[in-house]
Amino acid sequence: IRPELRLEGKNEPNDTFKSKMLLISLLDLEDEVFEVYEREGSKDLIFHDIRYLKNITTQAELIGRAEMLEDDELLHLRLASIFVKSGYINEYKSYEAESLRILRKKAPEYAFSDRQINAAASIISDALSSDPRLRTGQVLSDAINDYMGRVDYIIRLELLFSEQKAMGAVDDKKAWFKSQTERMSGFNYITSTAKLL
Repeated sequence: IRPELRLEGKNEPNDTFKSKMLLISLLDLEDEVFEVYEREGSKDLIFHDIRYLKNITTQAELIGRAEMLEDDELLHLRLASIFVKSGYINEYKSYEAESLRILRKKAPEYAFSDRQINAAASIISDALSSDPRLRTGQVLSDAINDYMGRVDYIIRLELLFSEQKAMGAVDDKKAWFKSQTERMSGFNYITSTAKLL
């Protein structure tokens, strides 16, 4: 083991070594979760599709690095970003609880500790709240809402309505679009990086 990756005076891995190994595990975990989501998710998930999930993980890492999160924070954020919408595979209306259940079931299989899993779960809950307080939760919230600032926003909104209608979550198109207009008019990104982007 290279000196910078081992405990001082010992030939045993240090925390930096373990973090690097977990980053490799994270990629394998991401592949598995996305593969299952794509294979088993409802065909009606036309907004919350695999591209949307992948975009969340990409944006979370991009924003997190730009916001200069610590290595541990970034690891927890990336873990959270993989699972934040994974619950849609089984539960549409109560997907958050299902996402947390999937996280707690799958992450230990890839050597993530209880502490890391609890940190990721806290980030997910914070990001999905109306007022995220954790820096990592704010980053994840901005990554989730990335579509709000894109040029294809109207197209994405149409897809979201069609998906929610197919899943039985909405039926009045006019009222739904009015609520989305109100949401957009009061919407602000949280992190300086997302605001800049």
